[in-house]
Amino acid sequence: MSHALRSAVLLLGFAHAALSPLPAAAQEYPAREIRSICNFAAGSDADILVRYYSDRLVGAQGNIATEYVARVTPSRWRR
Repeated sequence: MSHALRSAVLLLGFAHAALSPLPAAAQEYPAREIRSICNFAAGSDADILVRYYSDRLVGAQGNIATEYVARVTPSRWRR
């Protein structure tokens, strides 16, 4: 390999390393509140699926979502 070709390869390698994005720092999980609200009837397949995965998420085991739904005004349900 000639000196000029070697210099060009090294220059491209350094340029690639210098311009590559740095890895992002990971955030703590969860970084914010997670809400899972099911808009299907209680006991439906979708409701069972949401309840199954919601129990495994970090939180107050459905109490936060239940309180949120209980406090929503009826005007927010109609669109």
